[in-house]
Amino acid sequence: MAHEAKRQQWIRKYIEEHLSASVVDAAFHDGYDAAFPGYARNLKLWGASPVYQAQRDLAMLESCGILERNRQSLGGSGLTGQGFPNWFWDYSIPAIK
Repeated sequence: MAHEAKRQQWIRKYIEEHLSASVVDAAFHDGYDAAFPGYARNLKLWGASPVYQAQRDLAMLESCGILERNRQSLGGSGLTGQGFPNWFWDYSIPAIK
């Protein structure tokens, strides 16, 4: 459980500094892998190589209400035919209402 809390804390700090994180955020996944090595990654020749555990952690933090997610589209960018998704979830810290 302590390791999970450290991962969550790292993610929150990253998002506070960079405003968001997603499956296509190479810096996020490279940093996560450096901080928490050993988790499986989907290695790609270019672009982000997502860490599966990081994706699970983002989804869990969103389900707990700590993060919010918004759908982002890559449509029209020319990247979708090159192995990038048509859309993805972008996670951020909810604005105070």
